[in-house]
Amino acid sequence: MKNLILTILILFSLQTNLFSQEKLEGWLSYKELYAISQDNLINKPVFVFIGKNNCPYCKKEIERIKNSKDFSNYLKNNFITVFINQDEDFIPVDLYSEMVPAFYILDPYSLRKLVKPGYGAIPLESLKDWLENISIKFNKYKNTLKEVK
Repeated sequence: MKNLILTILILFSLQTNLFSQEKLEGWLSYKELYAISQDNLINKPVFVFIGKNNCPYCKKEIERIKNSKDFSNYLKNNFITVFINQDEDFIPVDLYSEMVPAFYILDPYSLRKLVKPGYGAIPLESLKDWLENISIKFNKYKNTLKEVK
């Protein structure tokens, strides 16, 4: 009986490790984002990637991002990047999604959604096109804010 219980615990531990969500190195958590946003140090829009454990599409998207230096560099240069695992990390209620992977763009000043989110394993070229359009609009928005101040 002890061996059976030990075997079950080992298998459960292996399954949890196999299916837990990978992290994206250098990406912030939402709590870290919130902390730096309070100091008004952010001048780029925020790209939020939301995933879950046991989500094959999330794992696929993470691998694509990790393996594309061009896309990773584009994100680093144009966005503050945040990764949230809904099963393990703090997530604001308005960012929770049943559909994952989910991609949100947030205003760095208010941390509110700027556009409707994207969902699913989106080809990186399409995701980059979407982000480039948002980046252009954000820069116009940022310039307008400067004129108002």
